[in-house]
Amino acid sequence: MYYMYLDRMEIPIPPAEMTTTIAGKNETIDLIGKGEVNIIKPPGLTEVSFKFMLPNSNYPFNQSTLFKGRKAKYYLDELDRDLHSFPTRRSSDLLKIRQTKGSTCMRP
Repeated sequence: MYYMYLDRMEIPIPPAEMTTTIAGKNETIDLIGKGEVNIIKPPGLTEVSFKFMLPNSNYPFNQSTLFKGRKAKYYLDELDRDLHSFPTRRSSDLLKIRQTKGSTCMRP
C-alpha cells in the first residue's frame, strides 16, 4: 500500500497507475570512422500524469489517514488553492509518495 500527497493534501484514493515521462536532452552525432555516438546530457523536466478518484461517499477503500470522511468539494477547493501557489514553490515538493513497509508501489 502507498500514500500519495499533492503538496500538503493527502490523496484519499491513490491512483492505480502513473505515467512518468522524462524529457531527454541527449544528442547523437556521427563520427567519421566510429559511427553514431550518444552525447549524454542532464535530463530535462519530468512529467508525471495520473487520474484519481475523489470520494463523495465513505468508501471502504478510502485509505486517507488525515482527511477520511471529507467530500470531493473539500479536495477540489484545496487543489484550486494550491494551483495558485504552485508557481512560487519548488516542483520537487509538490508530489510525494510514501510506501508502507513490505508493499510494492510505483515510483514517479
